Amino acid sequence: MAYNIQTMWCSAKFYFPVLVALFVQRANALAVKGTRRSPHSPGERRAATNGNTIFTLLSNGTDDNEMDMRYSTNITVNGRTFEVAIDTGSADLWIFPPADFVFNNTGIAVTDSYGDGSTTDVVGTIGFASVQLGGYTFDSQAFNNATTVGLGGILNLGLEGLMGFDFGVETSFIKDALAAAHLDETLGEPFLSNIFDQTPGQENFLAISLSRTGDLEGTADASFLISEIDQRYADVVFAPAIPLFPGTNGRWSIQIDGISLDNVSIAVTPSTVAGTPPGKIVALMDTGTPTASFPADFIDRLFSAIPGSVQAADGSWTIPCDTTSILSVEIGGQQFPISPLDLSDVDSSTGTAICSSPFLVVDGTTEFDSLFGDTIMRNIYSVFNFGDAVAKAPTDNATMQFLAQTDPTLAKADVQNVRMARLYGQQGTSPAGFAATADTTASSTPGSSDALLSKYGPIVVGLLGANLLVVLILAVVGLVLCVRRGGQSAGRIRTTQYAPVKVQVGEDETRALDGYEDKRYSD
Repeated sequence: MAYNIQTMWCSAKFYFPVLVALFVQRANALAVKGTRRSPHSPGERRAATNGNTIFTLLSNGTDDNEMDMRYSTNITVNGRTFEVAIDTGSADLWIFPPADFVFNNTGIAVTDSYGDGSTTDVVGTIGFASVQLGGYTFDSQAFNNATTVGLGGILNLGLEGLMGFDFGVETSFIKDALAAAHLDETLGEPFLSNIFDQTPGQENFLAISLSRTGDLEGTADASFLISEIDQRYADVVFAPAIPLFPGTNGRWSIQIDGISLDNVSIAVTPSTVAGTPPGKIVALMDTGTPTASFPADFIDRLFSAIPGSVQAADGSWTIPCDTTSILSVEIGGQQFPISPLDLSDVDSSTGTAICSSPFLVVDGTTEFDSLFGDTIMRNIYSVFNFGDAVAKAPTDNATMQFLAQTDPTLAKADVQNVRMARLYGQQGTSPAGFAATADTTASSTPGSSDALLSKYGPIVVGLLGANLLVVLILAVVGLVLCVRRGGQSAGRIRTTQYAPVKVQVGEDETRALDGYEDKRYSD
């Protein structure tokens, strides 16, 4: 295509793009200097109900274990909404209602005990009310009308109660209190048992994916479904069904085949649960516990295998914040990698990042050896299959199925792109124990945008400024040429004609995003 260059310099068609370029440069500069925020900040919760499906962004706290997390959902009790923690390690429902809350109060005293049974007690009276969860409602659900709450990390996080999702065979304090009052203890069945009893033709299971915001794994949107499978994890239906073990206590406990760190086996502490094969342990899968618990000697073996870890005189462990070691848990012949972000809790409150073991010490019991709380379960999509488990047959055929959610390669990148970027953004300098290579690692995750802007912003702004200077120079040259051309004969100006260019449009290679479809569960 031919075009008179001097005509170009004097044409408004030239200066209009120049002005646009100046505007874009300015806009880009403002965007680089500004702060870009993720659509959902840490701690934000959002929920939507679709029939029997409950989707909730469930995390409290940060995206990187700086404080304990609780996972919650909304229930409606006698028309009033309560946000409650979800707990597969217990059976009862308790709420801490306001003074004007109206319900059927029996006055029967009840105490739900958690942990050591001392500072974690929830004391109240047994009440009955209509309870709705998602698309399910039970009109006369028993609950603990709590007046004293000793369970930490619930009320101080703004939550208003806790709902248990195990079988309630040996873990329902409400049923025990009713029996002690010479009343029918089946009136105190857990919510899910009541729901499954009134829907006998439905498969009885609960499917849970816990969330971590700001990582590369795409787990910001958690899911919590009754008798439905999240389509994103539909392959879980092909996973082996793991029977409960020992299977006599009505709890979600299973055998763990082994534990390794960076593909090297870590010897487990011999099981205290009768009948457990050598080299295996029994773990309770518990969404109501923010961390995980192991015997002290196993914790020592684990963290002594992580390069750079240091044990203090009191037995606690400090771990390099930039460790990329991958813990892996074997269940039913499957390996489930655990993100390095879950191998330590971060404390940056003093201005220097300190990363310590997130695991608690537990002595073995006759029911389980370890407790796999949120630290482990964030990495696994879990299906809690009650089988024929209703109030009349609480543990028959109950199994669990699992699907790994953590990709080891992406999880290692998260250490740089999530943790280090966030800590750099907060502190501005490299925290002690961080790798020297951190300064050269780029990130594309939402959680690291602030750090990247702080780090590379000046460079980008400089490049934008250079581009702006080039545009201005071109504009000045164009004006000079246009002025020089002013004395020349207008008859020498040629009219340029453009022939339309035919554009061949191929088949559309894009497609709309697949709609969400709930997948019914089947073995």
